[in-house]
Amino acid sequence: MSERIERLAKLMERFLSPLSQKLGFSIDTIESVEVDPEGPRIVVQAGGGEDYERLYVDISPDGVELTVTIPAPKGLDPDEVDAILGLRIEEGEEFEGIEEYDVAYDPEEGELTVTLHARTVNGLPNVQTIRRVAGEVLEELRSNQESG
Repeated sequence: MSERIERLAKLMERFLSPLSQKLGFSIDTIESVEVDPEGPRIVVQAGGGEDYERLYVDISPDGVELTVTIPAPKGLDPDEVDAILGLRIEEGEEFEGIEEYDVAYDPEEGELTVTLHARTVNGLPNVQTIRRVAGEVLEELRSNQESG
């Protein structure tokens, strides 16, 4: 039995390692992997990474969806965060492969959740890019709020 579990663990690591490398999260932060053969789809959930609080990757024949939640300053205007970050996603070359996106900012909790959908994993930016671009937007808005 333990040989079988060990073999399955090695197979799962061979699948998850390239995914985690491409998207820039540590395989050590993976909390769960769900496989739905009827979907068919695979959902990977990770938490507590250096560049994110929570991360979900949903892989299906429809494409790949990456959802990343990062800490953000409290008290910003959610509409401004959505508009400015949305514009950066629409116009930024690092987001070229993105077909759809969603931005959700919680000003009371100080959390920003970015969801990106692409045809393939290669169409998605890595977590560090999302964190950098979101951080630039949040810092700009925070500075404007303090000075205005």
